[in-house]
Amino acid sequence: MFKPNKSSPPRFIVNGAKLVSHLNISILGFVTNISTQDQSMELISTDNNAIKVIKKWSGNINEIQNRFVEVHGISNGKEIIGDECIIFNNQKIDCKGYNFLSNYLKCKTV
Repeated sequence: MFKPNKSSPPRFIVNGAKLVSHLNISILGFVTNISTQDQSMELISTDNNAIKVIKKWSGNINEIQNRFVEVHGISNGKEIIGDECIIFNNQKIDCKGYNFLSNYLKCKTV
């Protein structure tokens, strides 16, 4: 079971379009490419935006290729410095529902 880091600041649930508008974020996406050399990955957000994620969490980056992940971190334009990553086990993800949630919560933090 996932236990949130209690020292984490509040964060906004965003999709790719809203990424540039917020600093502390949580985003869901599908990992399409990883780079072990610079410890980064590219993910496609639920609204089909390509986003680069720089890995700052512990763990092996190779285990997340071709999977849905939720990344928590700091937004820097269309790039994220990720400090936490939750891996989904190839479940079906409701992308439309996530985008609706992102729009609904646009003024709220979690």
